[in-house]
Amino acid sequence: MTETVTVLPNTTANQTEAMTNMTETVTVSTESTANQTEAITNMTETVTYLTESTASQTEAITDMTETVTVLTITTANQTEAITNMTEPVTDSTEAIANQTQAITDMTETVTVIPNTTSNQTEALTNMTEPVTYLTEFTASQTEAITNMTETVTVLPNTTANQTETITNMTETVTVSTESTANQTEA
Repeated sequence: MTETVTVLPNTTANQTEAMTNMTETVTVSTESTANQTEAITNMTETVTYLTESTASQTEAITDMTETVTVLTITTANQTEAITNMTEPVTDSTEAIANQTQAITDMTETVTVIPNTTSNQTEALTNMTEPVTYLTEFTASQTEAITNMTETVTVLPNTTANQTETITNMTETVTVSTESTANQTEA
């Protein structure tokens, strides 16, 4: 029994130490669980933020797609307007050619008429004024046609700039879509 009495305090001390170690392990485990819970909460908030961000990006992509559609229609309308302007310019050019021929014919007639009487001189004077007027009118029409031709020349460049803008916007939409897909997979 003396041995038992001697062994009991040692056993009790060992059990106390084991219980102290177990208490420390439980405390560390509790702290670890709290840290994991906080990490899960943070991850949930991040996922919520990413979901909201993806929705915003999807809306922005939709808006950009609508803008690209409108620009395409505008470009088509401008192309049609240029085509419609080309026909009147061609018609005006032909009219000027006809007027130039008429002026040439009138000038030849004026040159052929003998200048022997005052009536003939007066007639020639009266004919010269319309020829001068027509020449000035033709010059004005020529200038107007030149201006229209410059406008028709500038419009394809404008259309090319819009086409380049549409291409750039399409590339941006593609990159944004890929980014959204990558975020969704993450």
